[in-house]
Amino acid sequence: MAHSYQALFVSELHIKCIPTVQQMAQEDTQFNLRLPMDLKHKLAQAAHANRRSVTGEIIARLDESLAADASPETQDLKAESVERALRQILADIESGNMVLRTKRRT
Repeated sequence: MAHSYQALFVSELHIKCIPTVQQMAQEDTQFNLRLPMDLKHKLAQAAHANRRSVTGEIIARLDESLAADASPETQDLKAESVERALRQILADIESGNMVLRTKRRT
């Protein structure tokens, strides 16, 4: 299926192509999202600075975040963080700074 685009005049030197409303309605899922007003304002400022719509800014940030979460480097860092925390708990138990209490099953 060929995509149709609308040219949006942004400045004298820059023309941006955006999908038409009909194309967006056919391809994208919509849902309502409640945001605190200050967060919406921050997103609008970031979108303006990055020359995107607020929707485009949200999509770009979600894509970046999800890609980072899936990367092996991120997984390794998370595993290292958990390991450090467990080693600290074990050290606290061994030194007497932390006491574990167990609950007997009845």
